[in-house]
Amino acid sequence: MEADKEALEGQLEGYKKRVDELEARVRELEGIAVQKEHLEAQLAGLSSFKETLPEPFPQEALLRVLVLDYPNLGDKAEERVIALIEGYWAFLKGEDHPALRHSNRELLVGEPEGMVLVGLEKLLLDLASLPLARWLRTHAFRLEALLQEGQRPSSPRLREE
Repeated sequence: MEADKEALEGQLEGYKKRVDELEARVRELEGIAVQKEHLEAQLAGLSSFKETLPEPFPQEALLRVLVLDYPNLGDKAEERVIALIEGYWAFLKGEDHPALRHSNRELLVGEPEGMVLVGLEKLLLDLASLPLARWLRTHAFRLEALLQEGQRPSSPRLREE
């Protein structure tokens, strides 16, 4: 009877050890599933940018070039233009901005070698439909630009000399 009890206790310990091993494996597989979901989301992002870019655009360039999807930056012309300006300013400062959610920023490997703006014609149409040309000629704008001169952003791809 005592031998049976010890044998059962030994089996129970073996089962507990096996349950612990299986639980550890489940946690490992859950982690792999999360990584898989993240990679699938990145692939979906790459695929959407691939569809919006012209055909000769090499797919591997999406890892080296910042792509901004301008038409999705807002519903109104002024929202899109402001989001583009503020998003680019945040990008140069290494900060986050809602406009950068409409880019491939998360997929970039290192410092981008350049930029692509999807929807350039939409940007030009927005700029033409807003009173920006007249506003840029105003005295207040020129004074503001003078006051902001020391805070101008700089791009590592464009060196002003």
